Amino acid sequence: MSESTDVLVVGGGLQGCAAAWALTGRGATGVTIVERATVGSGGTGKSSGVVRCHYGVASLAAMATRALDVFENAVDLLGDDIGFHQTSYIVGVDPENVEALHASVAGQRAVGVRTEDIDPTEVQKLWPVADLCCRA
Repeated sequence: MSESTDVLVVGGGLQGCAAAWALTGRGATGVTIVERATVGSGGTGKSSGVVRCHYGVASLAAMATRALDVFENAVDLLGDDIGFHQTSYIVGVDPENVEALHASVAGQRAVGVRTEDIDPTEVQKLWPVADLCCRA
């Protein structure tokens, strides 16, 4: 560790690196990240790499929506293309959970998530091989 360390971030995964990046973006100097192995070698390195904003907890949905800006503008913010490619995410529920899904979508919209409700006909158009029939 350097003698010029003013802020020590323990953990070099996504959260630790994001915290260090945000601190330096706000003018902090002497930020040091310590990691027991290599940067991204823990849970971050084992992640599937899915970026989503659909969360049932409003605070997580809001946080993910704000973070999406980094992925969408990575070239400008980070100076390099990180390979982010935006696709779709479909959440399906059985008939007795439709009302709960609508409430969840409304809550997500309230915190800025760009989401929409579509019916099974639209899902079938987007995903023709999906088997949308219900089984007993």
